[in-house]
Amino acid sequence: MPNTANDVASLVAHRTSATADATAFHLVRSDRTGGSLTYGELQRRIWQVAAMLGDLGLEPGARVLVSAPPGFDYLAAFLGSLHAGYVAVPAYPPRGSRHDERLAAIVRDAAPAVALGTADARDRARRGGRIDLTWHTTEEAADHPAADRALRTAPDGVAFLQYTSGSTGAPKGVVVTHRALLANIRMIAENFALTADDVAVSWLPPYHDMGLVGGLLTPVYAGVPCALMAPTAFAQNPADWLRAISRFRATVSGGPDFGYRLCADRVADEELEGVDLGSWRLAFTGAEPVRARTVRRFTDRFRPYGFRASAVHPCYGLAEATLIVSGAQVGGPVVTRSVDPDELARHRVVEVADGGVDLVSSGRPLCPVRVVTPDGEPTTQVGEIRVGGDGLADGYWGRPQETAAAFPGSQLRTGDLGFLADGELFVTGRVKDVVIVRGRNLYPQDVEDLVTEAQPAAGAVVAFPVGGGSGADGDGLGVAVEVDRHAGPEAVQAVLDSARRAVVEGCGVAPEVIVAVPRASLPRTSSGKMQRGLVRQLWEAGELTTLAGVAAAAAGAVAAGLDPAVRETALDVLGPTPADVPLTQLGLDSLAAARFVAAARRRGVRVDVAELLSGASLAELTVSRPDSGTAAPDTPGTATAARPFWLHEQITPDTPAYTTAAAVRLPADVDHERLDEALRTLLERHPVLRARFAGPEPAVTVDPVPGRVLRLADEVGADRLDGRLTELAAVPMPMAGGGLVRATLVPVRGADPVLLLLAHHAVVDLWSAGVLLAELDAAYRRRELPPPPQARPGGPGTRADPDWWRERLAGIAGRAALPADRPVLGPGYGESPWRWRIPPT
Repeated sequence: MPNTANDVASLVAHRTSATADATAFHLVRSDRTGGSLTYGELQRRIWQVAAMLGDLGLEPGARVLVSAPPGFDYLAAFLGSLHAGYVAVPAYPPRGSRHDERLAAIVRDAAPAVALGTADARDRARRGGRIDLTWHTTEEAADHPAADRALRTAPDGVAFLQYTSGSTGAPKGVVVTHRALLANIRMIAENFALTADDVAVSWLPPYHDMGLVGGLLTPVYAGVPCALMAPTAFAQNPADWLRAISRFRATVSGGPDFGYRLCADRVADEELEGVDLGSWRLAFTGAEPVRARTVRRFTDRFRPYGFRASAVHPCYGLAEATLIVSGAQVGGPVVTRSVDPDELARHRVVEVADGGVDLVSSGRPLCPVRVVTPDGEPTTQVGEIRVGGDGLADGYWGRPQETAAAFPGSQLRTGDLGFLADGELFVTGRVKDVVIVRGRNLYPQDVEDLVTEAQPAAGAVVAFPVGGGSGADGDGLGVAVEVDRHAGPEAVQAVLDSARRAVVEGCGVAPEVIVAVPRASLPRTSSGKMQRGLVRQLWEAGELTTLAGVAAAAAGAVAAGLDPAVRETALDVLGPTPADVPLTQLGLDSLAAARFVAAARRRGVRVDVAELLSGASLAELTVSRPDSGTAAPDTPGTATAARPFWLHEQITPDTPAYTTAAAVRLPADVDHERLDEALRTLLERHPVLRARFAGPEPAVTVDPVPGRVLRLADEVGADRLDGRLTELAAVPMPMAGGGLVRATLVPVRGADPVLLLLAHHAVVDLWSAGVLLAELDAAYRRRELPPPPQARPGGPGTRADPDWWRERLAGIAGRAALPADRPVLGPGYGESPWRWRIPPT
């Protein structure tokens, strides 16, 4: 019997009229007690609560704080408030000082007329003294008549305020209407393919979107009996969840990614005796980016107990969209993409066969979804996810400016990052959570996964941005790791050293801050997600609880016996540093290595940046000293002109800033082999095109002509051509890797192909690019080419001689005042931290 309700009161009434004696909910307790509730009994309790509230004479649309433990009392209180025509404000019951502060913040923002809960919740609130409201209880409601006194609410009327978990201590109330609520519930039921034959189990807190809309209301809509267990019971013993699924032969259950990780980490075989998960057909996972590693670990761990990989059902949603936005295909395989992690850090999606990071699709959008750039333009790369449709909330309660910013027009700016590929939505992180270090975007969940893999025994891990970092934008990376409160100093330091090493090796960036905190002390949201923004605030305010004697810096002092200049350089750049530990393990990254080289030169010694980054310790460094008072002469094989590009690459690795690009439209019948032959002719004529630059000077070596130069890309449509060319041109050309000239032929569907020529500016400039294009045309046509141009001679008396420049610049004083065709840019634009001057004659 299809459910055509337009508000929640009608939803429950519809289900009761169809199946009054059917079980709606079971209550799960570890001792197997708890009872059950039929739809008829649920309706009776809803009517009693609505009658009690109606007798209070509240204004229509008044807010009611619903604050009760998970269970039948909470169900009756929440649904009774809506049935009476009031706006429910679901919240945890009073239980502790920190929690009560959040509850008090919700009360201040929503200004409810009354509070509704159990007698125990009322008594706790009175003892705490933070919640200044008149309380009414579900026990009182039992004395009221069970008669239908519903005030029918218009579909656009407000059903409840969903307070977001917020990381600032100032939670925001998302305004959810009856229309949006019912639209989202229908999407969930259709995506999950729910039928009356299904059985659900939920441990999710009913105070937030996934637990309330997905765990309570959707089963009522679909007529699916649901077994409810307390979130605290799951946290204390995750095996209880799996046992409940087995006991009730549940077909549908799920939660955030961390719930599956908790089961894989903590459930022992002896806790699973008699457990059969074979009935579990849909294991939804969402609320945070779904990790491929979690999916694999959970599936492998519980396959012996009947769990099937086809049951995993990734989805994506958020409170501002009421709940669901996208969902996988029921019974289908988990869709993944392996992408280049360095490109992902630049918000670009480049699929790779090996060495990539696996991203899990959150399924196909169930409502209008776009991915856009910061300027609001559609993109096929990583961008902000924007959502539309009937399931959107009506904004934030009492916050018109924030509503206008987050809900422009008829869409929602989610603040989440992701991309669409083949109709699948991949969520990569939160805009506000991304840590930007020297222009590179680090996704906190990637950093956290690296630490967790390196230290499985550690508790939760949070990565967050910190001020005062070494990046140009002032951001550094902070990492907080939960460890056992009783662990000794050596054990704690070992955890931090391992975590730092994992981040440096996995991300190529050293944490500015890495701290150990007591287990279970990092702040979490009501749905169990880590509050990264709040961790940052606590750290900056000096209020983050850390274990005594544990700090971020590498421990130990610089050992005696080192070259004094090296010792001083290490103290200057790295701080106190052990002499026998590889520097990369202590956080040395490419920028710190470049700073080390420069600081050493100021002290009259030379070290090799490649040796620094190869894992050498201070004691193993090769140190040389040029003759005092003279500059190091250029030696054969040294590329003087390439030094500026090489130096910039040390500061900003993998930068495409110096890539010269030319796109040429070719006829459809172009001969691929002949074109490749012409390209190899150019590389044979001009050895510099085969150069690679490495070492501290840098030194240049010339590679042999490769067997093939021309690459053939996949065919694209004309509408995707510009994007594909941009992607190819954005792939960095490391100077030490060679291959500084690339040629890619891009077939275009229904049009002529395009040849994309890329060259590093260290080997090709604008003038030489024109020469090479003319030579390429002639070589393809197999015309005779003139001798290649010769390089200018170097040495004394040439432009490579500093004395040559001093002689010609002699007598020039002051700064030339040249006319400009546009205003001169002010200080700070494009400035570099590097300074140089011509030595006096």
